[in-house]
Amino acid sequence: MVLYCSDGRWNEAFDEFCHHSLMIPRYDRFALPGGPAFLTRAPTDPLLLALRPQLDYLVEHHELDRIVLITHYACGHYQQQLKAEPAACLPTQLTETVRAAELLRQWYPKHELTVEAYLAMRTDRRLSFHRLDPVAKAAAPIAAEKPASPPPAPRPVQTIPLKPKAPPVATPPKIKSPYPTTPLDWLNRLNKPRK
Repeated sequence: MVLYCSDGRWNEAFDEFCHHSLMIPRYDRFALPGGPAFLTRAPTDPLLLALRPQLDYLVEHHELDRIVLITHYACGHYQQQLKAEPAACLPTQLTETVRAAELLRQWYPKHELTVEAYLAMRTDRRLSFHRLDPVAKAAAPIAAEKPASPPPAPRPVQTIPLKPKAPPVATPPKIKSPYPTTPLDWLNRLNKPRK
């Protein structure tokens, strides 16, 4: 399964990264704003309470053995939550994504899940993916009282050139049709008295 942010600008790159770099031909997708951020919410948070059974279902019934977490630079979720610029959000993003990986390993110890965490970055016309969590198997329990420090600066796993933008397509002029085009037009036409 791949759990990532629902920002549609990144989805093709996420797919390409998973297919070609991580060699995952098919996978379950779990996408929502902020991606792995929801996993680090308080255990009583309504969003986590609503989504955790869905995650449990996927892990149990799809017999998952690998989960990939992807966060991306300039994530709107973090900018809104932290009310900060992308660079200022990055330490929180990295910390939460690594913590989310640790939590998944703790939640599903009997499944021997491989959990990987990545950061997607954009530089000019290129995207790069950086491994955040070098430990792929079970990690030590998380100490709740100890503040998390951001992980070391990640190195790129893969760099993907962005496709050039397609030229804009000319929109044809709107022509008023003599025929009904919407359900309301049809209803008005049917109810109109005949001459």
